[in-house]
Amino acid sequence: MSAPYSSALEKLGSQRGYAGSLYIGDKRVFGEDVRFDGKALLSESNLDWDGHAWIVYGDWLADVSVCCTADAGSPRILSKYIAKELGKGQRLVRVPSRNMC
Repeated sequence: MSAPYSSALEKLGSQRGYAGSLYIGDKRVFGEDVRFDGKALLSESNLDWDGHAWIVYGDWLADVSVCCTADAGSPRILSKYIAKELGKGQRLVRVPSRNMC
């Protein structure tokens, strides 16, 4: 879901989206603890990839799928965190990227 969003933002002059491991605190939700080439990894379909992609546009980070995944109930740590912090039914999460470090 982030790929078309990233592509549209690139046409407006944005940098490409980022992909990687997603953590809640020190617990890994998606991805592996290894360095990887996101551009190469995401250049073709890979149904086995367990990472997560998000978009950085200027000083903002946006995610178009994490809330849908959380609302579906799995993984449980993500579902509980999103429900507590954002509530159910959210679709686009956007936060200043400095808050994500």
